[in-house]
Amino acid sequence: MTEKLVLLDGGFFVSRMAKHWAPKGRFSRWMKKVERKSMNYGHFLNKVRRTVFQDLNYIQMRINQAGYGGCDVQVCWDGSNGRNHRGKLYPNYKANRVPKAHIETYNAEDYTNRDIREDYNALNLDAMKLRKNFIGHYNPALEADDLIADFVADHLDHDIIIFTQDSDLHQLLAIHPTLKFHNFTESVEPVVNFNFDLYPDWKAMAGDSSDNIPGIPNLGPKKATDLIINYGRLENIPMEVFNNYRLAEGFKNHASEVLKTYRDDNDKSEGWAKRKYGVVWSQIEEQIPFTINETQYQKLIAAEAVEDIWFIQESYFDTIKHYREIITLPSQLYVRKSKD
Repeated sequence: MTEKLVLLDGGFFVSRMAKHWAPKGRFSRWMKKVERKSMNYGHFLNKVRRTVFQDLNYIQMRINQAGYGGCDVQVCWDGSNGRNHRGKLYPNYKANRVPKAHIETYNAEDYTNRDIREDYNALNLDAMKLRKNFIGHYNPALEADDLIADFVADHLDHDIIIFTQDSDLHQLLAIHPTLKFHNFTESVEPVVNFNFDLYPDWKAMAGDSSDNIPGIPNLGPKKATDLIINYGRLENIPMEVFNNYRLAEGFKNHASEVLKTYRDDNDKSEGWAKRKYGVVWSQIEEQIPFTINETQYQKLIAAEAVEDIWFIQESYFDTIKHYREIITLPSQLYVRKSKD
């Protein structure tokens, strides 16, 4: 009989704590009562602990429903410096999760994340053993995803289920095709139209808003899927796909006047120009910053009034490769290198 393994992303507890401590969350409401002295602190702690136990019981119920009852649960926590190694490639990695007051000084390479385990320890709960069968794992230099990936790579002969809301872990299906996923509400069956070892290539192009990875401007998931199906790895995709264009600063006023004059001389509306050459026509006229891809650029410069010297061409190829490296998990990186 195949041995079972349950892996749990500690990010679940982060989100639960954030919900409870939100301005209208139950912990915040109770703390206000403590401050007003309508609830003593000991009673507050007891209510908070009961809420934590309810969260744990809920997770255990979902584990039982999935058919993994009786298994130890390996809880993987984010390390306080877990973002640093990815921050070397992309300083704005997960910048969208930082309070606005700190965003100007944020750099993922030297960022120290708050250790959520301390919230549980403050309640006299051992974050590394929240229940008898919940076993914690922590490495200050790694994120929870990295720990989970290593677990999977070391247990390829096990029947594994991962409880997470992070789709980056779907790439692990490349090394463990029968891997199961659960988002804490229901089972998830990842479906892509390409091999899962190409998942990091796809996501690097499509972007990932949850980790502040923008991808290729104006591309999106569907076009990224088509490119992966047709070409495979990033290195096989035509370079013009990674080209983007923006208006040079010194031509903004000139280009705006030229396009307005062209429409006036030819008795054409702005709507006509947008339909024929794209919304970027209006952005140039109104001097609104933009970035367009190769297809949009070729459509625009087909216009008689538009000159190619107005534009600066930029290639996102190296940037997208950095995004791929950020998204690629350790075990998958090993497999990728072994194939190259």
